[in-house]
Amino acid sequence: MNHVFYGEAALLHLAAKYGIVEMVKALIENGANLNVADNFGEVPLCYAVQYGEVEVMRILIENNADVKALNEFGEGLLHLAAQGVPGCSKTAIVKLLIDNGADVDAISVLGKKTPLHSATTLNNNIDIVRALIENGASVNVLDFYENTPLHYAAQYGCLGIVKILIENGADVNRVNKYDRDAPLHLAAENNHLETVKYLVDKGADVHVQNIRRKVPIDYAKEKGCQEIIEYLTDKMAEIPNEKDKALSVYHDEYFDDDDFLDSYYAMQDKRLNKGKERKPLKEESKCSIQSYQKQQGKLFKFISRSIQNIEIRQVRQGLYLPSFEARNVKINGKCIAITRGLSQGMFSNQHRLPSNNLQTS
Repeated sequence: MNHVFYGEAALLHLAAKYGIVEMVKALIENGANLNVADNFGEVPLCYAVQYGEVEVMRILIENNADVKALNEFGEGLLHLAAQGVPGCSKTAIVKLLIDNGADVDAISVLGKKTPLHSATTLNNNIDIVRALIENGASVNVLDFYENTPLHYAAQYGCLGIVKILIENGADVNRVNKYDRDAPLHLAAENNHLETVKYLVDKGADVHVQNIRRKVPIDYAKEKGCQEIIEYLTDKMAEIPNEKDKALSVYHDEYFDDDDFLDSYYAMQDKRLNKGKERKPLKEESKCSIQSYQKQQGKLFKFISRSIQNIEIRQVRQGLYLPSFEARNVKINGKCIAITRGLSQGMFSNQHRLPSNNLQTS
């Protein structure tokens, strides 16, 4: 009776899978093991959950089946409910499990996911997501990769679930562990326009950079998501970069990319039209690089390669370049470090460009 057939399961597994209520009762009355595992570590209750057999679930639970059982992947019954057969009464299943002690924040062995992580990848799981949250599931819980449920909902374009998560306190700007992607990166990369719009409307940072120094619009460009490109271009023009309001940061690897530069110039034009810029971007200044306080050494090398016959010397108040005076480069303020304004002029190799915005670092 409790024998697990090769490649399959015991009789109670099969009766639970196909919802044969009378057979389930008969097997239990004749001593069937309610917690016998199949070749994948799943007990009969797992089958009833996955195939939406609520009545079989009730019978098994009433006879003390383990509601905290895990399969070989360390997934609990609530994880399986979120992944179950479409069209079944998942909400009733989730409620029955929770009412009988299933842990809403149970963590799977594989991937360290909670049931909420599993539920957020399918848009028809809205009711399950709502039920889990109403019963205390954490909306900002992290899996092994430090993805939140919102990361998955954004990635799969589950807008209804995105809304529920954010309404219940999900962090729209949380980045994950390895790629440092925010939900907006994933929504843009997978061409989910409405999800992108909603995230931005709720405070997602359009300038957020991941480990590859890519902002969400970069992924949209890679995938040819034109509507998202246009939308984010407008938003990047409207919303200043909080980390650098004076100058939008773009990186040297893009300067050979005509499409990128065209987009950058278009964004600057939009900023001018919206009153964010006081004057148009001049031809000789269509260039910028990123710098940090600890990057001076790299910038020294960069300047030496970019301008011939240049000399850089350390002085008490900072850096002095004898070639500045001959090239009519005007500097205001004490030069403690090479700043973006100076670097911009040097990179573009326009010697007549005054660097009047140099600030003390």
